[in-house]
Amino acid sequence: MSFFKKLFGSNEKQIAPQQSGPATFESGKSRIFPRIRSTTPQPSPPGQIVVRVNNPDMQPLSKPLFGDLVVQYAVDNGSAFSTLFKKHLPENTSIDELHAIACANLERVADVNVQQTTFGPYGLLAGGNHEAAMFCVPEFWKSFSDNLNHNLVVALPSKDLVFIASQNDAVNITKIKEMVADVFSGGGDLISRNLFLYDRTSSQWSVYETVS
Repeated sequence: MSFFKKLFGSNEKQIAPQQSGPATFESGKSRIFPRIRSTTPQPSPPGQIVVRVNNPDMQPLSKPLFGDLVVQYAVDNGSAFSTLFKKHLPENTSIDELHAIACANLERVADVNVQQTTFGPYGLLAGGNHEAAMFCVPEFWKSFSDNLNHNLVVALPSKDLVFIASQNDAVNITKIKEMVADVFSGGGDLISRNLFLYDRTSSQWSVYETVS
């Protein structure tokens, strides 16, 4: 059961990543979405075999975000996401252009909702597949921080879990840290142990704290 279901009772769409890209870049262009990953190695689920590939063309396309976060890209095939590798990117398309395409697609389809969790902090809901990817939409964070009239402390321990509190809310920041530790004790699709600070004045992100 997804940890999100415990918090909200949401119906997460179960999608497993695949390792093949679209038949052509153009044929999948409107279905490319950002996927947030961490540069910090995470433990693999029990029984999962991790294969390291040294061929540069078989490395996932990625773009640094902030802290330990990077953006990778995948095509939504309906039942699974297909990772985009360097070999899939046309020579006349830059990584920045790919990022703009993916983010525009995300903004077009994402049904985003923010609710207060049963534990106290806010949680971001986006269908179970795009929660962490919302870090690629600056306008969302600007609007939410303006609504709270404060800087934000945000955690994304896994792809479908994003927790948010105001920077001055020490109680719920502590609860977020507890949630991150809980997710990393046995969760899947892990991303980052870091809590990130969104400064509403500069619209910049930085690492706020790392949960041990």
